[in-house]
Amino acid sequence: EKPPEPALRLEATSPLVAWLREHRRPVVAEALPARLHAPLLEELTALQAAVCVPSVIHGTLQGFLVLGAKRSGDGYDQDDLDALTTLAAQAALAIENAQAYEELRDTRDQLLYSERMATIGTFASDMAHEIKNPLQSILTYFDLLPSKRGDVEFQERFARLAQAEAERINNLVRQLMTYAAPQTPTFAPLDITHALDSVLALLENDLDRARVEVRKGYSPNGLTVEADRDQMKQVFLNLLANAREAMTANGDRPRLLDLVAYPDGATLVIKIRDTGAGIPEPQVPLIFAPFFTTKEKGSGLGLAIVQNLLRVHGAAIHVESQVGAGTTFTLTFPRRQADRPTQDLRQALARPARSDAAPARPTVGGRSTAPSILVVEPLKDARESTQALFESQGITCWTAPDAPRALELLKDCWPDVVLSEVVLDSVTAARGARDGFRVLAEAKRLAPSRPVFLIPAYDLPEFREQARALGADGYLVKPASREQLLSILPTA
Repeated sequence: EKPPEPALRLEATSPLVAWLREHRRPVVAEALPARLHAPLLEELTALQAAVCVPSVIHGTLQGFLVLGAKRSGDGYDQDDLDALTTLAAQAALAIENAQAYEELRDTRDQLLYSERMATIGTFASDMAHEIKNPLQSILTYFDLLPSKRGDVEFQERFARLAQAEAERINNLVRQLMTYAAPQTPTFAPLDITHALDSVLALLENDLDRARVEVRKGYSPNGLTVEADRDQMKQVFLNLLANAREAMTANGDRPRLLDLVAYPDGATLVIKIRDTGAGIPEPQVPLIFAPFFTTKEKGSGLGLAIVQNLLRVHGAAIHVESQVGAGTTFTLTFPRRQADRPTQDLRQALARPARSDAAPARPTVGGRSTAPSILVVEPLKDARESTQALFESQGITCWTAPDAPRALELLKDCWPDVVLSEVVLDSVTAARGARDGFRVLAEAKRLAPSRPVFLIPAYDLPEFREQARALGADGYLVKPASREQLLSILPTA
């Protein structure tokens, strides 16, 4: 193929640009005296232009139209130039509108950015508050430990508290990730009455102890929607548990929980009504905000998660409440979903998949030795504790804090298994370089059959997608149990 002609660059001081800026009218090449406008004609010849028409707005040259000679061989007459001048003016107006839109968009983006940063700041502050509370309890007990070495009761109480508070933090992080990145739902026909009744069965003892009377008003037919069964159970569990808690301080007032479900055209409507304390009117708009709670030990993420899960189902939630009378949540579902993924990526990587062609282990005297593993983890404490676990099982364990060191060990030591964090140089998944994928790719390149597992602290859908695309053999999420960690080792 013939190579493309190099682009002609015109500077603001070029003869053509200067002429158009000064005269603000079309220039016709054949009408220019050669001896007076030689530089201008040279540029027109380089552009293969017979005529140039300026686009001027508010007295400023915005650009110009360039046209070659007519195929007929005729010249450009005044009618042609008038029509082209009108076209150039419309082009200039379009440019002005585009510039105005760009300025408006920049202003809007700045406002959105400011609002987003303010939201992130509030969110981070609230999250820090929720995490620092249990940490404060643990640290306080640690301060007391030196003076309580002989106090068995105190040590037992500290052990129980530390475990409970650690579980609370882990639960908060789990809820936060569910809120921030809800899993892709697996849509299937779901009878809403069955989902509601299964959750009622789970809460039966709690409802009985709270002396709550459940009343059902289900339509006899048309109560099937396309939804994710587990996610809908999580939605109903949050809402029904909240309703029960709202009625615990009712005193002698009736404690009634009404469940109503009926079809309404192309939608299905569910109402969950309680006779609890109700929500003060100023708080109603806030109840779906992360970390907003009126409970003494609530995380404030329950209703935020409910709203997110409903959103990915194309469903809406509306609340009506009156102090002293109760609260009604109305859920409206589409009966059918548009084309959606039918299989959650979590299912594809939930269990470690072992290769049939496992890498050969080193042998001594014809007998297989214990397997070896490379652990890639940026945090020193986590790295050393994981190493201690594997070595306690007689397993050779190399460790690396980052990708460069991990790549060296891959080539020098040839471990049987690799276990790597995804984010190796930052505490945040959003901004950190995800070098764990680099370790995965290189480990598979050197030995395609070698099992490689990822163990991030952030269970994000895009992590799972990239892990699968690069051939990861399994996917764990921190904190992983001892059994989960040992399960990734190849069997003898």
